[in-house]
Amino acid sequence: MQRRATNRFGLVLVLAAATLGGACGGTQTTSHGSAKTTEPKTEMTAHAPYVDPTYKPSPTVLVSLAIAPVSGAGVLTERVDQGFENAFMNTPGLELRGMPSQFRQRMNGNRNLVQIIDRISAQSYTPQDLAAGVGLKQILSPKEMEDLRQTLNSCTMLLLPAQFETKLDGQRTLGHALARTYDLSSGRVLLQNTYEVTIPEAGDAGQRRATVDLILAIQDDYANHMILQE
Repeated sequence: MQRRATNRFGLVLVLAAATLGGACGGTQTTSHGSAKTTEPKTEMTAHAPYVDPTYKPSPTVLVSLAIAPVSGAGVLTERVDQGFENAFMNTPGLELRGMPSQFRQRMNGNRNLVQIIDRISAQSYTPQDLAAGVGLKQILSPKEMEDLRQTLNSCTMLLLPAQFETKLDGQRTLGHALARTYDLSSGRVLLQNTYEVTIPEAGDAGQRRATVDLILAIQDDYANHMILQE
């Protein structure tokens, strides 16, 4: 719980710093004139994740991870990139070798890499597909697999936020994400889950809170299922 609280605080700071105009919202002033942050209650739904039953975390091998950037461009996507980096950077048992901001830079001007990521993101897997061990090798050629591994500095895993969005709904903010983790050697889907969050707050503050909650839910699933717990 302490690690999650620390991550949340760091993420809020990162996302606030990425906001244009500097309007953060979500604060009230006490009778002594000090600012007190208020955090409306959120409703988070994280479905039961799919975890590849053949995957076993190693007690001796450090996981090296690359995180793909969310689709789109602009301040909001850069904010999400920074949030993922902040959440995963200090995760015990993990080496974050491929950051989403660096990944995005490599995609600029590399049409082949963009097409590969678009194809992977567009995939939809049934429970039967996942049980059969489908993954990257069903959609990428051996050369594309090798090019992807080299682009990602020979990382062992790729975390792909295939869907990530927040939207205004009246005075609420709704968030949705679908994240998959792939084994870059076998190509198998190791982990998949979808997440829904409702924030009883609109505007930039609501959007930031939805983004933080979605990223931390994804990070929690990854840490709990892909890394050996002490």
